[in-house]
Amino acid sequence: FILFQIAYVFLFLIYIMPQQKKTWIELSGGACGGVAMVLTTHPLDLAKTQMQANPSAYRGVMDCLKQNMAVEGPRGLYRGVLPPTLVAAPYQASAFAGYGIGQQLVSSATGLDSTKGFGQMLAGGISGFFTTTVICPGERIKVVIQTSKEPLGLGGAMSRIFAEGGISSLFRGWEATLGREVPGGMVYWACYNTSRQAIEPVQSVPSSMKELFGGGMAGVGYWVFSLPADTIKSMQQASTTNLSMAGAAKQVMSESGPLGFWRGFTPAVLRAFPANGSTFLVATAVRNFLNDRFNKDD
Repeated sequence: FILFQIAYVFLFLIYIMPQQKKTWIELSGGACGGVAMVLTTHPLDLAKTQMQANPSAYRGVMDCLKQNMAVEGPRGLYRGVLPPTLVAAPYQASAFAGYGIGQQLVSSATGLDSTKGFGQMLAGGISGFFTTTVICPGERIKVVIQTSKEPLGLGGAMSRIFAEGGISSLFRGWEATLGREVPGGMVYWACYNTSRQAIEPVQSVPSSMKELFGGGMAGVGYWVFSLPADTIKSMQQASTTNLSMAGAAKQVMSESGPLGFWRGFTPAVLRAFPANGSTFLVATAVRNFLNDRFNKDD
């Protein structure tokens, strides 16, 4: 994990600093889009995580949400919302900027067209290395809060995590997170670009709705493909022991068979389209605003 952090800083210095204006616009757009994603669809993320970590406790999405409402009222639907809100901005910012860096690396190192085909998938995979370094600690805290049997705040979750294994416990499940983010990033950006290009010729559809559609399809593709790795990650991060990826996979197989790797599929896919559609919608609006502002200043 430390090696990934060093590589992250190295790539930042080499590829981002020479193009500060363009990259900071990408970072700002991605950050705003990330916050919009969390605030619009957190209840479904809560249901996904709880159904992954404790499938026998819930009969479905609505039953899961009702149980949370019964314990904590409406605010129970936003249980654990603070960690992903704090992480959402840097996560989406690193996703957008990481994809841009990935495109530069792919073009310069391989000569492939990084805007289509395998080239864009490689660029998307590179973005996954960036997002993994950012999101893993936040998701660990979020999962502990969401799967706790009693209401738990940010401070309580941090105390529990450090008591279990010190600071290294904060990064539990990072291998599974990497296994989700890298291939997921390949699918995510390929779906976005393909969907966006398919709808681009339709003149009657506003540009903002095209972004919404492209982002929504990217999210659906990401979760359909990445849910097994996410299930393993949630199992690891919810465990009070240092559960390995192999141990989590064996537990899923013994409890539910192969279909168990798609626990939480319904809330994940229901959340995917509006969450990621709003991400691209807001990110694009912010980027356009900042580009116009900078161009006027120039």
